Amino acid sequence: METPTKRPFHKSISSNSFHLRSPSLNSVRLRRIFDLYDANHDSFITVDEISTALKTLGLDTDITDLDSMIKSYIHPGNAGLTYDDFVILHKSINDLLFGMEDLQLPGERDGARGVGSNGGF
Repeated sequence: METPTKRPFHKSISSNSFHLRSPSLNSVRLRRIFDLYDANHDSFITVDEISTALKTLGLDTDITDLDSMIKSYIHPGNAGLTYDDFVILHKSINDLLFGMEDLQLPGERDGARGVGSNGGF
């Protein structure tokens, strides 16, 4: 009996469950996720709230690594990610994993991205 072989992960293969093709539907989905992660409903998602949400999904993460990644998307003086920061973070991760640079989120123009004057990256 042959054992099934696993298909290797290819960057060009993406799942519709990760990225919806319609920007308006993607925005609704991201807003719902943001609201779920914002446990105390203060309009910010903190590193602790993201860590808790990831643990709930069965994804244990090192809080130090998570903190260093997320902090670069948080505006100085904010307690955590705003919804707009969360959208930029999501797009950045999506571009990295699925190579979807050509898709723009609502409000973006000519590839403009980033947070504040340092670009947030």
